[in-house]
Amino acid sequence: CNSKTNQFEPTDGTGYRDWFNAKTTITHGNLKGAVKLLKYIRDHKGNFEAPSIILTILVGYNIHESDDRSNFRNVPDTLKTVSNRINAFLQANSAMPRMRNPVMRRESFNNHWSQTDYRNFREKFAIYTGKINDAWEETDQQRSIRKWRELFGDNFGR
Repeated sequence: CNSKTNQFEPTDGTGYRDWFNAKTTITHGNLKGAVKLLKYIRDHKGNFEAPSIILTILVGYNIHESDDRSNFRNVPDTLKTVSNRINAFLQANSAMPRMRNPVMRRESFNNHWSQTDYRNFREKFAIYTGKINDAWEETDQQRSIRKWRELFGDNFGR
């Protein structure tokens, strides 16, 4: 039931769950950890809006059956791969794209987001993707930990 309109809307929660679980399998189970970290950045930084359903759809749309599984050896690899793919998609789309339910194409989630929210998310996501890449690429362990903590807080990795 749509809380704003008080109307029932068709949806397929089971199909959506199965779709996302199939994506998770491709990533050796690391996708859920990467999604949690992206949501943590959203919640911890608090400087962009991205409803969970939209963030999860963006992540899932960027995992493909044909993917090289080596991009998903662990959660940091998965986070880096997914963030870069999402960022490339966002930067190629200055206007908010249609955000459809992957298992029920007639269901759109665009009503959960405004163009202003999308634009801000697009800008912030580019910044955080750069920070993820920087932390992931850092070869010095202590500097890498510091960089990850800049993203996820001082208790990260303790």
